[in-house]
Amino acid sequence: MTAVPMWRRRIFTPRTAVVVTAFDLLIFAGFGAMYLSPITPPAVWHAAGGAVTPSVVLPFVMLAAIGGLIASRRPANWVGWAIILAATSLGIGAFFSLLSTVLLFRGIEAGRWVQIGGVFWTGVANPAFLGLTLALLLFPDGHLRSGRWRWLVYAELVLVALCAVAVLVNKSQGGLGITYVNIKGVDQPTPFAISALDGVTNALVNQSLLAEFVIVALAILSVFLRLRGADAEL
Repeated sequence: MTAVPMWRRRIFTPRTAVVVTAFDLLIFAGFGAMYLSPITPPAVWHAAGGAVTPSVVLPFVMLAAIGGLIASRRPANWVGWAIILAATSLGIGAFFSLLSTVLLFRGIEAGRWVQIGGVFWTGVANPAFLGLTLALLLFPDGHLRSGRWRWLVYAELVLVALCAVAVLVNKSQGGLGITYVNIKGVDQPTPFAISALDGVTNALVNQSLLAEFVIVALAILSVFLRLRGADAEL
C-alpha cells in the first residue's frame, strides 16, 4: 500500500471534511434564506426561474453531506473530497450569483465584482463538474483505473480553467447572475470583460459543451469498466 504523504495527512483530515461540509451547509442555507425571503425582489425571483430554482439547487446539499461523510470516514480516499469540491462549487456559485443579481437590481455596482463567484457553477465546464468528473474517475478507491486515465483529468482541468477565463472576460453574453431572463441593470458583464475577445470566448464557451460531454461520458465508462472488472473477479 502506498504511504499517504505528510501534507495530505495534515490538510485532508476528518476535521477539515467536517469544517468544509459545515461551510457548504451554511452557504446553501444562506442561498435558500436569501432566495425565499423579501431580500430577493419579485422581478428577480421570476427572472431566476421562480420556485424551480431552489427546488433544483437546494437538494445538492445532500451532495455536501455525502462527500463530507466519505471524506471524514476515509480521508485518504479522494472520492469524498471530489464530491465536496462539487458541492462547495455549486454552493458558492449559486450564492454569489444570486447575491450579485440582487445587488445590481438595487443599483449597487459592487454586484459586478460579487458575480465573479458565479464562475464556480456557470456554464458546463466549471469547478462543480470538475468535482463530479473526478469522483467518477476515482471511484471507488480514490485512484485512477490506470495511469492512462490521467490525460482525461488534465483535459478536464484545462477545459475548466479556459472556460472560467472565458466567462469572466466575455462581454456579449452578459454577467454571471442567476437570472435566465434579462432585467434592465442586472445582466452586466464582470469588471474583467473585454469585448474584443467576444468572438474567441463565445466559441470556447459554446464548444465546451461537447468537450465536457465527451469527458463525462469517458468518466462514466471508467466506472463501467471497473464494475465489469470486479464482476470478472468474482
